[in-house]
Amino acid sequence: GGEWEKALYLFTVMSQSKVESDTIVCNSVIGACAKKGMWQTALHLFGVMVQSKIRFDNFTFPAAIGACEKSGRWEEAMHLFGEMPHSKVEPTTIACSTAISACEKGGQWEAALQVFRALLQSAVETDTIAFSALISAFEKGSKWEQAMHILSVMVQSTVQTDTIVFSTSVSACEKGWEWEKALKLVGVMARSMVE
Repeated sequence: GGEWEKALYLFTVMSQSKVESDTIVCNSVIGACAKKGMWQTALHLFGVMVQSKIRFDNFTFPAAIGACEKSGRWEEAMHLFGEMPHSKVEPTTIACSTAISACEKGGQWEAALQVFRALLQSAVETDTIAFSALISAFEKGSKWEQAMHILSVMVQSTVQTDTIVFSTSVSACEKGWEWEKALKLVGVMARSMVE
């Protein structure tokens, strides 16, 4: 079987033999389930952590949110993201970026923007993934003006732009019938690749 099956088997054996599971073991199993898109199993294990009073850390939430993101379960991802402060776990860049990506994949630009705003208001650093996922959420929602605004915020920040960010922004302009802006972006992208 796969690695997730081995991880889940070990977790089950540990539980049955009264060996105490710890945060690292649980995070590993949740992460293995996330890689296979097994969001229900990952959330079940997350619930086991709650019931067993196993401490959460900065890897627990991103792993569980990632399982939801890979399976297109944006509502569950947002619920987990909202639980972080109640669990006394500070949001991390990975948790925020993964939650934004889950919302983007679910076509929920408003929810993606909500997480992005929380990211900007916190002491957590933004990254290319967060910006890219938000721009993609706007592109999917036919919100070219918002996509362009976030691109300008990104360019003004210290976060590195990439081809994906520019391509998604061009696509957003295309969907909004803003071909002149799309052409301008292609020129900017070409110049930035030369530099």
